[in-house]
Amino acid sequence: MKPVTFSQKYIRPILNAKMIGIDMTCGGGNDTRFLADHIMKVYSFDIQKEAILKAQSKLHDYHNITFINDSHSELDHYITDKIDVVMFNLGYLPNSTSSIITKADTTIKALDALYKHLNDKALVSLIFYRGHDGGYDEYYKVLRYIKDSPYKILEHYQEYKDPFEPVVYILTK
Repeated sequence: MKPVTFSQKYIRPILNAKMIGIDMTCGGGNDTRFLADHIMKVYSFDIQKEAILKAQSKLHDYHNITFINDSHSELDHYITDKIDVVMFNLGYLPNSTSSIITKADTTIKALDALYKHLNDKALVSLIFYRGHDGGYDEYYKVLRYIKDSPYKILEHYQEYKDPFEPVVYILTK
């Protein structure tokens, strides 16, 4: 099962129309769409204007999405709501240059800032793509942060045992 499929299957049963969520890495807008189909409000972050424009174009019929062209580490500047579900799909924008990637320091800053915004039973999904330059470093540092943080790991998934394949973590408060 693909990591995105696993993440969505895990999260889907808890979603309802009263929830608020964040796609921390908008990318092509797939997680944004998934959330917007099931919950009341979605914030969708990406540092690349190209990603935001593509997702806005693809999701123009949705009225429950707020796109934010900024780093997810800056979420405190945009979010005042209590959050029920969060999705991180780390790495780089698919079908784009891989020179712009998510990095451990901003992902950790985002997780740190996010914690106080989460409702008690909120779920946070993180997909790490460890096979690109910088991917394994981000995975290692963020996982070390998570293990020393107040987050609880509910689930860990990877299809095989290859150290460079994608891996999913589901967290809660």
